[in-house]
Amino acid sequence: MYPELKRLFSHYLGLQNVQLKDLIAEASVLSGKTAASLSYMTELLLELETHIDDATTDHDKSTLERSFIFPIRGISEFSSYTYRRDANFWHEWFIADSLHLARSFQGQIPLLALDVDDVNFLKQLLKATRVEKRKLSHAAKGTAWTEGEVSPWKAYTSELRWKANSILR
Repeated sequence: MYPELKRLFSHYLGLQNVQLKDLIAEASVLSGKTAASLSYMTELLLELETHIDDATTDHDKSTLERSFIFPIRGISEFSSYTYRRDANFWHEWFIADSLHLARSFQGQIPLLALDVDDVNFLKQLLKATRVEKRKLSHAAKGTAWTEGEVSPWKAYTSELRWKANSILR
């Protein structure tokens, strides 16, 4: 993760290549809610993504699911994150996987505190932790409707009808 410090870690401290369990442990113990810690948490999740593949054991996936590695931005928070959650479905939070959904739901519901671009790079991690269903593109289905009485704007409607007749000719 830190190529410029490779000599320090491997030669002096005797640390070898990082493994999935090391990244999970580090992500689980992070504290602080600053923008710097959010950017580090994002880097860590992206690094976790690179270590997850088809050979990842069920035990590792289970450990990931139980680890509090997902930074969640609460309803009143806009810059950093409010708390961290695991993949447990008892906690309600969602993943904004498109920009228009992020704008629509920001500040309305608890959202994963990552940029939409970063979320789109975490496909294996989201699949391994079984949180794909939390994506707003899956959860937010519906159509717009009007509640109450609707009355058309007669002048504007008749002008549009006149223009439509002109265009169709």
